[in-house]
Amino acid sequence: MVACGLRRSISRRSFVRAAAGTAGAIGTGWLASCDQDPAGLPLTPRRAKGGGGKGGGGGNGGGGSTRNTFRTPPVQSPTGALTVAPTEVDLGGGQMSTVWTYNGHFPGPTLQAWKGDTAAIHLYNGLDDETITHWHGMIIDHANDGHPVFAFDPGAGPFAYRFPIEQRATLNWYHPHPHEKTGEQVAMGLAGAFIIRDNEEAALAASKATRRWSTAPSTPRSAWTPRFTASAS
Repeated sequence: MVACGLRRSISRRSFVRAAAGTAGAIGTGWLASCDQDPAGLPLTPRRAKGGGGKGGGGGNGGGGSTRNTFRTPPVQSPTGALTVAPTEVDLGGGQMSTVWTYNGHFPGPTLQAWKGDTAAIHLYNGLDDETITHWHGMIIDHANDGHPVFAFDPGAGPFAYRFPIEQRATLNWYHPHPHEKTGEQVAMGLAGAFIIRDNEEAALAASKATRRWSTAPSTPRSAWTPRFTASAS
């Protein structure tokens, strides 16, 4: 059975529209319901259709339930302490649950740095089991890569990371990497993004903004906006 009633057969054009719509949902901080066209996601909170009773999607029998916002963690530099520990969080609608977090955030803080910076992080283990953090997608030496051989028990840390950031702009992520325990610890909530910026990316962004505002009003939009045509389907 295909989730949300999607057909098993889907054209390339429909897939691209759906992917673009999903990216838009994340960017605006809202997830759409299955009855919404992926290419036209709402930009404001909405309520799920259906009331209470059989077949309804409502909460307390009355007009549905409010969609929860997409969680946006704080952004910080890759320096200082990063503490792994159980945390009580609101999963939505006041439903509290214990998850495992980095610095009390679920998901973990977004680490952001520029090419040429140096990461200097002290990892503290507040779990009841060993852990270590791996920087997925990062170009890092073995001693700082978070290999399972470096996993440490509670109270034995902190584990000190220090490494130069020498790769181009990219989106990476970090997560636990203890032997045979990675899946459990990630599933419990331990994960976060690691964003690298560089001058090339900044120049591309500036160039795009300049082209957007300098294009003459008389210029047909189709002349400077990428479009999918029948030949692309």
